[in-house]
Amino acid sequence: MLRLAVLILLIMLIYAGLYSVISIIKPEVIVGSTIKGAVSKSLDEAQYDGYLKAFLALCRDAGIFGLAATISGIFILFTGFRKAYKWAWFAFLIGGGIAWLGGLILAIFISDFLNTLIRLVGTGLSVLGLFLPFKAFFGKKQEETETTV
Repeated sequence: MLRLAVLILLIMLIYAGLYSVISIIKPEVIVGSTIKGAVSKSLDEAQYDGYLKAFLALCRDAGIFGLAATISGIFILFTGFRKAYKWAWFAFLIGGGIAWLGGLILAIFISDFLNTLIRLVGTGLSVLGLFLPFKAFFGKKQEETETTV
């Protein structure tokens, strides 16, 4: 189960990385959906309001942070999670919870369909990857090996 969870979380991290790269290179895709959901205007209509440049810059900035978090997640996945270290499980739980669930709640709140869909997939992969190997991290065997070491 642990190997399958590592594969699922790796897919989730690649997915998050692609989302971040799209946010950096082509933020119009992400921002267009957000503007439509938040203010019911198309991207073309919003550019006349003068705020579009700021939205695009913020999206690129968020993409850079997301890419950095994804790279950090890859290191955590292969240095700690793969070896069933509890700290790595909690790092994915807390980091993934803030990133995926926080963004999902915001996207739902402003009726942003594209970002809601993207975040639902990411949340699903994250939850599946975390709870599939739960026994490997918190099962009785884990506790016995910790006390004998």
